[in-house]
Amino acid sequence: IRIIMLFRVISVFENSKHLFKGVQRALISSYLIIFIFVVLNFIFALLSHNLFSNIAPEYFGDPLTSFYSIFKIFTIEGWYEIPDIVTENITNSVEIWFVRLYFVIVLFIGGIFGLSIINSVFVEGVINNDKYDDKLNECISRLDSIEKKIK
Repeated sequence: IRIIMLFRVISVFENSKHLFKGVQRALISSYLIIFIFVVLNFIFALLSHNLFSNIAPEYFGDPLTSFYSIFKIFTIEGWYEIPDIVTENITNSVEIWFVRLYFVIVLFIGGIFGLSIINSVFVEGVINNDKYDDKLNECISRLDSIEKKIK
């Protein structure tokens, strides 16, 4: 009930309609990127589960736990803890550097590039102004009228 009351209070503000329309536009423009982000997380989760399930079962023991651990790395929450725990159980220095390189790649692809792209597309969708939409619709209607005159 409090959430509904919050929406009523927000709707009183002058620019709330523009805000809701911007969020709607942002969700529409970013759903494909979010889907790709989830698929990328799923791929890295399955790969990490296959590579590290015996070494760190608390993070990669099953695919669902691995999905959450990779998501934590993507959100830059556990990017330094998880590789350190994985490398504690490894004695070969080459394998340790492989693990560190793997997690750096995961961090850059998902955390820095992935979330940055999602954030930028979402923000662009929210701040996109209605004036441009009106101008675009006006241009389209003009083109339609010119096309009708030509035919």
